[in-house]
Amino acid sequence: MQTNDSVTATEEIIITVFQSAGLVAHAKMLVRMTEEETNEYKVVALATATILMGAAALEALLSEAAYVLKPELYKQRGRGSYLKVGPPDKFKRLIGYESSEVRSIWDARIAVAHSEPHNSRSRFVGEKLNAEGVKWVIDAIEKVSGEVWGESMPSWFKEGAGLT
Repeated sequence: MQTNDSVTATEEIIITVFQSAGLVAHAKMLVRMTEEETNEYKVVALATATILMGAAALEALLSEAAYVLKPELYKQRGRGSYLKVGPPDKFKRLIGYESSEVRSIWDARIAVAHSEPHNSRSRFVGEKLNAEGVKWVIDAIEKVSGEVWGESMPSWFKEGAGLT
C-alpha cells in the first residue's frame, strides 16, 4: 500500500476597502471651501457638490456599517435587498427606526440630481445652496454616524472622518 504525502496549501488574502470616512472628510472639506468662497456662483457649485458628496458619504456609511455590524443584512441579494434600497430604508433596516436627517440628505440629493421644479424638496434644497446652508449636511452625517455606530464606532472611521 502506498500513501500520498503531498499536501497543497493555499493562502487567501482579503482586502476590505472602506470609503465612508474619506467621503465624510471630503464633505467637510467642501463645507469649509464653501464657507471661504465669496463668489456667489462658486458658492452654489460648492454647496451642490457638498450635498452630493454628503449623500455619497451617507450611502457608504450605511453600507459599511451593515457589512461590519449586521453581515447577514449586507449579504442579502435580489430585488429589494439591503444594497438595492436607498439610505432612508437602509437606515431603518439597520437601526430599526426612521431618521429625519437621512431623509433630508437623501431628498436634497434627489432634488439636486433630478430636477422637479414642482416638488417641495426643490425649494428645500434651494434654501441650502449657500455657505450657511450646507453646514447641516455635516451636522446630519455626524449625528447619523453616532446613531449607526454607537459605542462600537471604529477608530478608522472616527479618525478618518475627523469626528471628535
